[in-house]
Amino acid sequence: MPKISLNIKARKRLLNLFAKDINIKKNSISDLLIVYDKLLLKALIFFRFYISKVLFFCDSWLQLTLNKINLSSISTCNIKYVKIISERELIIFVLYCLLKNK
Repeated sequence: MPKISLNIKARKRLLNLFAKDINIKKNSISDLLIVYDKLLLKALIFFRFYISKVLFFCDSWLQLTLNKINLSSISTCNIKYVKIISERELIIFVLYCLLKNK
C-alpha cells in the first residue's frame, strides 16, 4: 500500500506540474496570438496605404497621358469625329422636320 500511495502522490504532483505548464503555455500562446494579430493589422494597414498610393499615382499618370494624347495626335481625330456626329444629327433633324411638315 505505501508504494501505491507514493506512486499516486508522485503522479498527482506530476499532473499538477503538467497542468501549470499547460496553463503557462496557454497564456504565452494567447499573448503570441495577440502580437501576431497586431502585426498582421499593421501590415494590412501598411499595404492598404501603399496600394492606394500606387492607384492614385496610376490614375494621375493615366489622366496626364490621356490629356497629352488628346492634345497631340488624337485632337484632330476627335474634332473630325464630333463634326461627323453633328452633321449626321443635323441631317436627321432636317429630315425629321421635312417629314413632319408633309
